[in-house]
Amino acid sequence: MSEETVNDTAGAVEGVSPASPDAGAGAVAPLRQTVSANGASCDVRVGDGVLDRFGRDLRVCCGRTGTAALLVEEGADPGLVESLRRLVTDAGFLVRRLPDVPAADAADASRLPGLWEALGSSGVTSSDALVAVGGRATLSLASFAASTWCGGTPLACVPLSLDALVLCPALPLPLSSGGEGAMVSARCRMAMCYAEPGTLGIAALTPGNVAGRAAMVAAAVCESRDAFNTLVMRSEAMAAGDAAAMAGQALEAARGVGRVNASTSVAVRRSLSYGETFARALGRFLPGVGWGLRLGEGLRFAARLAVGAVEGDVDLVFAQDALLDRLSVPEVPCALDPAALGRAFREEELARTNRAMVVLPHAVGRVRMAAVDDAVLAEHLDAWCAARSIL
Repeated sequence: MSEETVNDTAGAVEGVSPASPDAGAGAVAPLRQTVSANGASCDVRVGDGVLDRFGRDLRVCCGRTGTAALLVEEGADPGLVESLRRLVTDAGFLVRRLPDVPAADAADASRLPGLWEALGSSGVTSSDALVAVGGRATLSLASFAASTWCGGTPLACVPLSLDALVLCPALPLPLSSGGEGAMVSARCRMAMCYAEPGTLGIAALTPGNVAGRAAMVAAAVCESRDAFNTLVMRSEAMAAGDAAAMAGQALEAARGVGRVNASTSVAVRRSLSYGETFARALGRFLPGVGWGLRLGEGLRFAARLAVGAVEGDVDLVFAQDALLDRLSVPEVPCALDPAALGRAFREEELARTNRAMVVLPHAVGRVRMAAVDDAVLAEHLDAWCAARSIL
């Protein structure tokens, strides 16, 4: 399934037509949220015109002007990049453009040495800044580089996708290493994350935005009943393409991710991988399907598995299904062998820990790791594969 097919399929859910980049484009008043991130905080702002003060706020963040290294994802709007360069220059920074990063393999640890070398060549120190423009993979690479360069260099970002806005301030994407995905993790910090609805195409069903919608659902389930209810109440407006509702919920989700990730409990922090094991296993068989759709399937599967394995809340299964459908994160039709999918699931489960445990929602706000019997897992995999093969 190609990304174009993914987008077309997403628009067919519950009568929601595929959104154009300008869908829901009305005025969005600037919104601000402080996101806790690893003992520090990230100033996250969304709304029309928030980039106008990007340079001035960067100067306040750094405490002085100096060098600002500019890292841009390949394919980013040249007009946006030039406008950002001028704003930072007008604030008194010397802007050094770094080599652009291809989005396809930006989140790879092998890119870090080259990025460190470029930062050194540009004369960047811990008193300067790194400015990054791109999707989740590019901003995650920038987070790792900024956190490690000179013991920590201020990082200011302009996300170009909804998943980058929701997740990167507190939870950058783990980097790949040696051909293995999502293996290198660190508790990175970001100081600023500013986005305008137009640069995000906030109502469009792009792969990154679909992933952001799925991440909103996962974050709400992990955080609390209140967070889940807030998402439910906003979901109809979001489905209708209301940019203000989407922006407000994106900030709520970013705050929720930061709050859960800041927990002193390892078990609570690990809840943020809810649905990801199944999504990664599914990616072995459906590499052309975007992460957002695979994560949606991971959330559906985990909620059902929780009912059979840990007496999870069956009402959550139906409520979560309705939310994902309403937010245009549809089910993925496919014909897979449940035994092969089960082996891939167990391999992904053990790839990052030596404990055969799955992150399952016992209830909203209580997502924890649990051991699952092979027979119970096989039963649910059989049911999932049978259901998807007849879509």
